[in-house]
Amino acid sequence: MVGAPGSGKSAKAREMANQTGALIVCPDTLRENYSTDDSNIFAIAREIIAFTLKNGKRDVILDCTNTSRKYRAEMIAAGKPHAKKVVCVHMDTPLEECLRRHHDRLLILEKPTLTDERIKEMYLRLQENLPTQEEFDEIILV
Repeated sequence: MVGAPGSGKSAKAREMANQTGALIVCPDTLRENYSTDDSNIFAIAREIIAFTLKNGKRDVILDCTNTSRKYRAEMIAAGKPHAKKVVCVHMDTPLEECLRRHHDRLLILEKPTLTDERIKEMYLRLQENLPTQEEFDEIILV
């Protein structure tokens, strides 16, 4: 998954997992479950991806913004040796819609999440680091 916060990545990941039986690996969920810092979370996510694909019984969906080619490359490297192919589902949601969804989410959640400024920064970083055919075997634009 590639997309800004509020772009619909998690909903699409759940839909795809329900259809295929794939395992969703989400650093946000890992962070909540293991109460650890960001650097450890992404290492844990890479280990889960590699282990799951090496086991060969399930596909993996990485539910993460992936706004940087550098960080995407690290995640891809964890699974690519064991994957049949690496597919990017790029959630190409307009910034205004991402912000609206974020505001709706704030009404439901009791804990603070990202600021509008942070979402804008991540959105712009993604626009500068759009997924490429060199990174992925297939790119699906949603």
